Amino acid sequence: MAAATAAAANPKEAVCVTGANGFIGSWLVRTLLEQGYTTIHASIYPSSDPTHLFSLPGATSPLVHLHVHEADVLDPDAILKAVEGCHGIFHVASPCSLDDPKDPETELVRPAVQGTLNVLEAARKAKVSRVVLTSSISAMVPNPKWDHETKGPFDESSWTDLEYCKDEQKWYPVSKTLAEKAAWEYAEKHGIDVVAINPSTCLGPLLQPNLNASCAVLLQLLQGSKDTQEYHWLGAVHVRDVAKAQILLLESPFASGRYLCTNGIYQFSQFAQTVSQLFPQYPVHRFPFVFLFFSAHYKFEEEMQTLLYDAFGQQFSYSDREFFGNSFPCWLLTYYSLCLSRIFMLILLPHILLDLARIFNIERFRFAGETQPGLVSCKDAAVRLIDLGLVFTPVEDAVRETVESLVAKGFLKMQT
Repeated sequence: MAAATAAAANPKEAVCVTGANGFIGSWLVRTLLEQGYTTIHASIYPSSDPTHLFSLPGATSPLVHLHVHEADVLDPDAILKAVEGCHGIFHVASPCSLDDPKDPETELVRPAVQGTLNVLEAARKAKVSRVVLTSSISAMVPNPKWDHETKGPFDESSWTDLEYCKDEQKWYPVSKTLAEKAAWEYAEKHGIDVVAINPSTCLGPLLQPNLNASCAVLLQLLQGSKDTQEYHWLGAVHVRDVAKAQILLLESPFASGRYLCTNGIYQFSQFAQTVSQLFPQYPVHRFPFVFLFFSAHYKFEEEMQTLLYDAFGQQFSYSDREFFGNSFPCWLLTYYSLCLSRIFMLILLPHILLDLARIFNIERFRFAGETQPGLVSCKDAAVRLIDLGLVFTPVEDAVRETVESLVAKGFLKMQT
């Protein structure tokens, strides 16, 4: 109520949100209300349920006008009606299913591509100032041909490898990539102001009643899924941050191009380890203890090097006999001790542990090493958004809030 009252004195222009009752769309409507937007056109798929939108804080204030428009994005007239009178459009709607599509072209590709073009055409006719297109990292990866050695971490210049996705029957990335490319072509041809945001795996409390695909990734991980998300993973982001970024991109006069929206880039195995540490009561497939022993081994060598340095005042290397001067026995003993330690830790011990795992049917070795080969980590991968002032929520908080919501809504059984 306070936000709505303050906004009444300085009202913001009307905006339209397509896919307003979905996971990201619902959070966007909530954040718009929090930031003082009082006229919101909520475009939803015909006959879908928008009830929860009116339970959002401030949604029922007499100062707020939350208009629901049933509009299939493939219906140009319905979309035009939804966006008329709006200053900006947040195009969020795009089909995404938890199940593999039976007809990818009809179920995913055409609605994503033609739906985006219909929204942009409506924006042109209605003289909308800017369209913020909610794309996805699925329009950036999978891109197995990306050369990390020369290009470094993934950034906004990366585009999904369509041929790879088609060969692997990964149709959602195909739909998001073709839709975004079509948007840029249309924008250039017709002079439409378009800015794209490419969120990574979105987490956070579910405002909508149904389970969305991105939160399902975490749910399945907690239930013991062995999917490594190979080539499909860059990181995770709180959905609240995505909503804030969308509004930031609408309001920032100099915003342009693509904006990766993720709280860092890192291996899925690292994410799985974080989830496992936060919720050890769930059967998350962790790193193997082989890697824990590797870490211990290297720590041992590091400590040995430190002790030798303290004792002799210089750095020791395996081949450096002069390190010990004329004390050949001392050098030989230390040299062979470290060599035997390395042989045991790196060669023998992994085989012993794997044999034990097979004997006792231990299956906690799935997320070992690089779950996405060659992926280069980057803490500030979303530097373009950070430069605009966006502050990301810690991934740990996003995971906790998502798990609490999944339990509260009955999608995940609480374990102690």
